Amino acid sequence: MLIALLTLTLTTIATVELIRRLPILSAAEALIEVCLKAREVVFSQTISPHWKDMAVPAYAGQTLWRTLKLTGIILFGLCPLIEGAMFLAVFDPAPHGGLLSLVIPTLVTPLYLTLRHRIKPSKQRSGYSPAARTLHRLFLARPATLRGLFAIERLVAPAPRTARQDHVFVSGLARAGTTSLMRALYASGAFASLTYRDMPGVMMPRLWSWVTRLGGSGGPLKERAHGDGILIDQDSPEALDEPFWRAYCERDYVGTTSLRPHCPSVALTERYRTYIDQVCHRAGHERYLSKSNNGLLRLPALRRQFPKALFLIPLRQPADHAASLWRQHRRFSDRTDPFIADYMRWLGHYEFGTTHRPFRFGEGTPLPYDPHRTDYWLAYWIAIHQAIYLQVTTPGTPLFPLAYEDLCDPASPLRPALSKTCGVALDFTELTRRPDRRLPRFSPALLSLADSLYGSLRALSHERFELRTENSPEGPKGTVRNTAYPRLSSSAR
Repeated sequence: MLIALLTLTLTTIATVELIRRLPILSAAEALIEVCLKAREVVFSQTISPHWKDMAVPAYAGQTLWRTLKLTGIILFGLCPLIEGAMFLAVFDPAPHGGLLSLVIPTLVTPLYLTLRHRIKPSKQRSGYSPAARTLHRLFLARPATLRGLFAIERLVAPAPRTARQDHVFVSGLARAGTTSLMRALYASGAFASLTYRDMPGVMMPRLWSWVTRLGGSGGPLKERAHGDGILIDQDSPEALDEPFWRAYCERDYVGTTSLRPHCPSVALTERYRTYIDQVCHRAGHERYLSKSNNGLLRLPALRRQFPKALFLIPLRQPADHAASLWRQHRRFSDRTDPFIADYMRWLGHYEFGTTHRPFRFGEGTPLPYDPHRTDYWLAYWIAIHQAIYLQVTTPGTPLFPLAYEDLCDPASPLRPALSKTCGVALDFTELTRRPDRRLPRFSPALLSLADSLYGSLRALSHERFELRTENSPEGPKGTVRNTAYPRLSSSAR
């Protein structure tokens, strides 16, 4: 009897490992995609009955084939467990033997998955329990899982197309004030956005909301991991739509040492629009608010797909910004809990710490500095903002750079101008500047170059918002045209 129980336990573990390696999720995703296409054809008002009569049998055949394929893969994956159950039945033919065949796999599977990803001793740990870590790993670790979850979302709870397309996208280099700006926009109550409550089911926002609505209020406020004084709870907005891009095109922009620009296809950006519809319908708003630092890597595609959207790019005084990046890099480099590194990768966060992979726009990067040196972050600031400048001055849907220092100034005309541009009343209470009085040392040549580039971008910001400035060289509105930006020369490096 003991040997039979041990055999069933081992075959359960073998089944878990085999199922993890089989393309079950890919096969399920393919089946759901066929069902979605068939549904679109059947309910389409633009396809004639003649073509529907021709298409439906074809889709029925594909559905049957993919169903048989998925069933075969699942049965093959369950073979070890079935053999273990039969072995137990031979040794213990009594009725309770069949009960054990159900109880043991049910208990062993979650226990094994938890132990498989056991937490190694570390100096700093996240606040996630072992069960929560396992759940996040199951939902977020694999792109195939993400695609499968979104396919299920579209099949079971499809949302109608939102009428408005004037969404707001906030993108910029980390620590530029993107989170504070997003929170100010979200607090207006005019936007739908992903929140911490959507984790880890970010790829199925409507279905997951049916589960999380039982959780009650947002819970107690707590400072986020950055240690920057920003308090969050379950209902706080955050940059959580990056798993969508990981699901479908991670290899296009995530390299082994850097992140590179990419241009998602029209079909993929159209699918992203469907994803936005799901979030908007779940939240009950027609305007979507996104904050994604990686959005800088795909701005041309987003501008093409959302010509009526507003693209905001915060920027920050270079010395303060580089110092903040440097300190966050040191802070997150000290985190030894492997779950933290995995969590950051799953959400596409490569800004700093042990998972740091810099943006690589052309020849400006990689940089000849060590990330633990302050000059690395200042040179990185220059390289990224040179790329931002080029995108801001490229024809197309306007990009709006805005200086964090202007947003934090109660007397700045940028505040009412931004509210007018967004079409909502914004509360800037949380946007307060705390100048760093203990700035580290930087290369004077790099600092001069960065300050000049910051001035050019800030002038473009004033031009975009038609602000009146005292130092305007071309009239009372502060319009600055054909502003040249300085380049990072090899001598400055």
